[in-house]
Amino acid sequence: MITYWILYFYVLITTLLCSIKINEVIHSLFKSTLLLLLVSTLILFSGFKGLQVDPDSSNYIEWFHNLKETEVTSIYEQKDPAFYIIGTIVSALGLGVSYLFLTYAIIAIFSKLFLINITSYYRYSHLFIYLYFCRFYFVHDMTQIRVGVAIALGSIALIICYQTKKFYLSILTFLLAMAFHFSIILISPFFVLFKLNYNFKSKVIPFVLLSFALLFYFAQKNIINILNLESLDRFSLYLNGTYEIKHISLLSVYLIIKLLILLIILFNWNSLMNFDRLIAYLVITGLFFQISFMNIEAISLRAAEVFSIFDLFLFIMPIKYISKNFTRTYFFCIIMIGAVFFRSSLKIMNSYTFA
Repeated sequence: MITYWILYFYVLITTLLCSIKINEVIHSLFKSTLLLLLVSTLILFSGFKGLQVDPDSSNYIEWFHNLKETEVTSIYEQKDPAFYIIGTIVSALGLGVSYLFLTYAIIAIFSKLFLINITSYYRYSHLFIYLYFCRFYFVHDMTQIRVGVAIALGSIALIICYQTKKFYLSILTFLLAMAFHFSIILISPFFVLFKLNYNFKSKVIPFVLLSFALLFYFAQKNIINILNLESLDRFSLYLNGTYEIKHISLLSVYLIIKLLILLIILFNWNSLMNFDRLIAYLVITGLFFQISFMNIEAISLRAAEVFSIFDLFLFIMPIKYISKNFTRTYFFCIIMIGAVFFRSSLKIMNSYTFA
């Protein structure tokens, strides 16, 4: 596993170098160059991985090789339309499955860099990339590649809609995200809220959501039976245990840290900027799904991870509001938290090899 640790220290050193205070113009150029090199490295590392490095690659390889035998009319069965389209193009060009992985990595990782740079958190892009690498890079961009792209594009769609009010552009981006993975549909109610000009000022709603989550948790079996979810193909494999996941043991630590930061944020609600309140709502919505379906771990994690990229904003958020005397301390807390998440995420990976 030494290869992963070498990559981790490369990401860590880049993060530390990007934090050095120098001339603003030089710093911006220096930081952009370092992050571009880092992102390019992560893309190549993910794209040209060996075919048994992660637990999901064997499935993607099988789907890729079966594309030629599949009717276009059964796109739904092709594990989402984008996989069919990208796989078909890669195959038509005479390229191997590694270029399918590379294409997904380019879209997913550059999308995340683009996402942080269109928000007010762009000055913390190095911390965002560090936390993303430690927590989600191996889970999403090395393993669940379709989900990784869908979450990135869906999150961009939300931010575009909220900040620029370009509703139709955001919806097109959202539909593109859905083409990669249907689970991103869970963020759709926020587009309705944006259209209705909801201001996200109430801090009562988050507590109500979490209360409903507990109620749903206890009434879960009855609700599933009433809605007849087991009859739907997209849900049945999660409900009957067909869909297996590798449990990350430190997920509870992740949840506890997230809840603690949320409590701090809620107690300082009136001092938050509007965008930060939106982030809190998105994180709490993810918690709503996670708690509601806690008895069905696969659904719980899959629904919560749709909102997971906003967790990274939440972890960074306190830096904007704490005293400057504590900024450096919190910065190193983020570094340590990231290291813990990195060790945890490695548990799903096999030894790294190049394709």
